[in-house]
Parts: sequence; structure tokens; C-alpha cells
Amino acid sequence: MKILCMGQIIYDYSLPIDGFPLEGLKYNLKEKIECSGGGACNSSFLLAKWNEDVHLSAAVGGDELGTKIRKNMEEAGINVSNVETVFEAKTPIEFILINKNTGNKTVFSINESTPHVKKYELDFVPDIILLDGYEYTSAISVVNRFPNATVILDASIQERSTVEMLNYAKYIIASQGFAEEFTGIKADFNNPTTLLEMYKKFAIKYPNNNIIVTLKDHGAMYLDGNQIKVMPGINVDKIVDNTGAGDIFRAAFACCISRGYDMDKTIRIANIAAGLSLSKLGAKNSIPLFSDVAAIYESKFGPLDGNSNTTLQTVSENANDVQNTQVNEEPQEEIKEHQVQSANTDNQVNMNNDLNEYEEPNPLDQVTVPDIDFQAMPQQNDDSNDGTF
Repeated sequence: MKILCMGQIIYDYSLPIDGFPLEGLKYNLKEKIECSGGGACNSSFLLAKWNEDVHLSAAVGGDELGTKIRKNMEEAGINVSNVETVFEAKTPIEFILINKNTGNKTVFSINESTPHVKKYELDFVPDIILLDGYEYTSAISVVNRFPNATVILDASIQERSTVEMLNYAKYIIASQGFAEEFTGIKADFNNPTTLLEMYKKFAIKYPNNNIIVTLKDHGAMYLDGNQIKVMPGINVDKIVDNTGAGDIFRAAFACCISRGYDMDKTIRIANIAAGLSLSKLGAKNSIPLFSDVAAIYESKFGPLDGNSNTTLQTVSENANDVQNTQVNEEPQEEIKEHQVQSANTDNQVNMNNDLNEYEEPNPLDQVTVPDIDFQAMPQQNDDSNDGTF
């Protein structure tokens, strides 16, 4: 399948630092990581590394950085025939301060004269279109031109254009922050009902879309039939840098859709890929090998290319055959369960206080919501949205 990534290209300078800098001090940094970045760009690098037929539609400036990025993408196996060079513009750059104690980042973006895509014609027919939320005009033009393509949207930018794109996507991968802002409901992991209500409110507005909400280190939430599930993420021993983890999740998700995996398998693989990326500095540099992701998956759930509806099992094995990772696969203490009554059903909501580990009989936290017929409800346009952007 041909996968088209559309959106933004940035050049990243990642600067690891002990703690957050204090005003008025001088810091001598001993390390700097340079690499291309931006959602569409990062996703393209993963898809190429995982041997997918990936094309990128984006724009770079007519400067040295633009030339460097294009060369790097060509060497990685990304088709850049639809990457435009805008000579009057400069390639955007970001300085990313990475707190070595927490792995969290602070980003300073410099967009002196941002290049934008001007040509909307493609020389191929995409099967999957992965949108990072930028380049709205070109994205909508291409999506309308190829109505049979499967559209996957990164809904993490809290802008009106992102909301308008929601109607075009078969799969909406929303960040926790976007989902909270969009629905007006803040996720409280000590009160699992908030997750249920947040997801239901999102799904009622877009009942014909497949909605996935990423929950940072808590994994991802999605709908399977009439069950809302939370798929826990893998437990990472130490977070080094979370830059690009979301891009890696979405790219892995697109790869799995291309390969025909079911939703449970797709979310598991995307979670593993994103989790592994947290152990290295730099978005592009942290993209894991598919073989490492597959090894962790198979150590828990059996052959990756077997029946996609494999029986769920507890995760207690060590992934000893996976080398050069810092992922802690040891089981933690017994998980305390919450039993919360749903506001709209008589079904019990069973959610884990710690979502980083699986447990018997089912590693997924499931909520049955038979009172909502997601398929029968009419599609609502974005005029009904009450989110503030």
C-alpha cells in the first residue's frame, strides 16, 4: 500500500539539561542532537524504516537546512517527489530543552517565514493518508481528490482547522489534551468515569469515526464494538526524551492499518513503538526497529502474523530476546481496581489505578455502553462542537 504523510517539516536542535534552566544563569551544555522533525516528517521516517511505501507532501525553505532534510529523507527511502522547496522561505527550526531528570521537553519554535505547500497534485494514488494537522488547504484538497483513501488524523493541535479536519478522517488519533479541551472533561485516572464520559462525548459528536485517545504513559483509549477499552502502555524504566513519541505512535498505527491488523493488535504495536522511543534522545533517532517492537509483542501475545484475534493473556514474561532497550517488563505489585457505576448504564466500570501493567483475565479495561448506538447516529458537523480553539 502507498502511504502519504502530509504536514510539517522542522529541523530540531535537542538540548539535554539537568533540570529546568533558571533565569540569569549561564549553562555549558555538553551534548546537542540535530535531526529533522515535524509530525509528518517523523512519521515518514518510521514508515520508511519499517519498509512501507511512504510518500511525503510538505515544504521546506530554500536554505541549507531544507537541502539537508531532503537529502536525509531520500537516503532513508522516503519518496520526496511531493516535497516542495519554497525559495523565499526559511525552514522552521525548534530548540528543544530536554529535562534529563524527567524526560519532559520545553520547545522554542522559530518560524521566520514558514514555507507552505502550493501544489496539490500527486503523481500517484494513496491508499492511506496520514495528516499531522498542518497544511490544512492542501490536506483537504488531497483528501477530497482521493475519497477511497483511508484518512488518519493527528488531533493534537488545538486549532479550528484541526476540528474541521475531524470530519474527513476515518481514524482520529487525539491527544489527551485535545480530547479534554474538545469535550470540556478533564481525565482523572483516580476517577475512571471521567475517561468514559470524555470518550462518549467525543464519540457522540463523531459517531462515524474511529476515535483513539492517547493517554501518555497510561496507554490509549479506543472503541471496539460497543466497548470502550484502555490499552495500557509498556512500562519504561527511565524516560529520556518524549519528543516525537506521538508521531511514532501514529506512524506505527498507520503501518498496522496498512498491514490489515485488528484494532487491539494495532494499538498494542503502536504503544510498544512509542514506549521504546522514550529511551533515546531525538525524535528521528528514537524510532525503533520493527523487529524490536515485534519481539516484545510476540513475547507476550504470540506470533505477530498469526490470527489477529489472539486470546488476551497476562504480561509477566521478560522480553529477554530484545536487546538495547531500557524497557522494564517486570510485573509490578498487584493492581488495585476501581468499581465505578456508569452514569448511563447498569454495567460496572472496571478500570485499573495503574494502567501500565496488564492483568488476568483480560489486560484491557473495558466499559460496555449499550445505550449509545454509534453507527446509527447522524454525523454532526463542526458547528455543533463546543470546544474552544
